[in-house]
Amino acid sequence: MKKYANIMLLGRTGVGKSSFINYLVGKDVCKVATGMPVTQGFETYEYDNGKIPLRIYDSKGLEVLDSSTQKDKIIEFIRTKCNDTDVFKWLHTIFYCLNIERKRLEPEEVKFIKSIKGNIAQNVHIIITHCDEDPNDSNRRDMETYLKSQLGNEIKIYFVNSVAIKLRKKSVVQFGREKVLDEIFRLLWMDISLKISKEYAKELYYGYMEICYRIKNALDLSIGQINTVKALLDISGRKDLFSEWDTVFEDKERELDSFIDTLNVNYQNKIKPLVDFYNLYSECMGCYIQAYDIEDFGLSDLLEIDTDEIFEQSKLGKFVEEMDNISDDDIWGVLGGVVKGGYYLVTIKKRVQEIIDDISWQLQRKVPSEDKIQKLVYEKLIDQMK
Repeated sequence: MKKYANIMLLGRTGVGKSSFINYLVGKDVCKVATGMPVTQGFETYEYDNGKIPLRIYDSKGLEVLDSSTQKDKIIEFIRTKCNDTDVFKWLHTIFYCLNIERKRLEPEEVKFIKSIKGNIAQNVHIIITHCDEDPNDSNRRDMETYLKSQLGNEIKIYFVNSVAIKLRKKSVVQFGREKVLDEIFRLLWMDISLKISKEYAKELYYGYMEICYRIKNALDLSIGQINTVKALLDISGRKDLFSEWDTVFEDKERELDSFIDTLNVNYQNKIKPLVDFYNLYSECMGCYIQAYDIEDFGLSDLLEIDTDEIFEQSKLGKFVEEMDNISDDDIWGVLGGVVKGGYYLVTIKKRVQEIIDDISWQLQRKVPSEDKIQKLVYEKLIDQMK
């Protein structure tokens, strides 16, 4: 299937959407692009730049969409595209263009933008067109304050002038492109990283938990094979009653290592085409932010447990320690040990089950949460952007 960089242009007629996209791409895209049938209220056209084709969805004037049903269809279209499990089907960049001379949004526009933001994880970039280059321009300051009051402080706002013009008193130059490109590609990689890290964290977490359950099941099976008299003698003689458990842990640790290796390879293969796509999209827009393949997620040493320590802290382990500390000349101590030994002889299987339950709890306690795994992987992926 052919891959596109999907760009959405929203805004009213006359705000400068076509001029903005031409300025951003560095070509007269709207003249040379191939038109396609109108879809869900958008005029769609494609521009092949030789690296990766752009597919541009242009709202062609929201003021003509008086019907709330039509706007709802647009919101649903955006929601469906941006929430697709396939990153290549996303709307990779969404621009809402606004002429600075308008100074205010209509209430319906505010509601429309909020509805879009509420339905997707990606950013909506507010492009203010026909601006003065001076960052201290009062119109720019007022517009930014107003938009944040309406749409929230986290909204991304950019001031641009897409077409250089000469006025009687001064010339207005093109500006704003570099800042827009740097920010949209930084945020796009963050969006991709967030999606991938969440998916990875979910698979890794449930894979860990499954192996923890398998360890407990294998240890549970060993209880039925315990000879109670021999077991107590072995423990008292400091023999390793649980030597067979070492085999269980070694087997499951190999299983875990294999699982992590396979998971990492799968995600490296999943990330590589996304990196290639991202870099081609960045290059075709004249932006030189690049992402790199990831070689190591750094999460392979998370399952470690000291079974000897758990045994020593159990009631059965403390009894063994007490027996070791009794002198052969201490007749009352020896008799007391025999009585306790008789008690543990009767209940040894129950005590071993306690140890197994302790091990199971310790294993699960050591498994990091999905949120922790996701955060670590997300940070790793963000480090791949240069």
